[in-house]
Amino acid sequence: MPVGQDLILILVVILVIVLLVKGPKNLPKLGESLGQSISGFRRATREADEGDKVAASNAVATAADTAVPSTAAAPAAASAQAPAPIAAPMSSAAEASPAAPVPSPTDGEPRA
Repeated sequence: MPVGQDLILILVVILVIVLLVKGPKNLPKLGESLGQSISGFRRATREADEGDKVAASNAVATAADTAVPSTAAAPAAASAQAPAPIAAPMSSAAEASPAAPVPSPTDGEPRA
């Protein structure tokens, strides 16, 4: 990965290529749209971070409201739950009709 002076050189080469492709008249528009894109991205990430903080504080408040007051009730509640099934049972149609074997070219049938 380029660092330092290599990175600056790469950015200058990219800028020159953009200048040749877009022309000098369109550079201000290109810079403005790039700036708007960057500010929009920053705004969106800031709003997402604030939303995560609000959701985390709501989750902590909800967990505190629903906490079990006594520790003796916790083992009884855990034993009352049935374990989750590992896999869904097979249907009777799948058990009744197994897949037919696929003939191989060496079964004595001539090839076309």
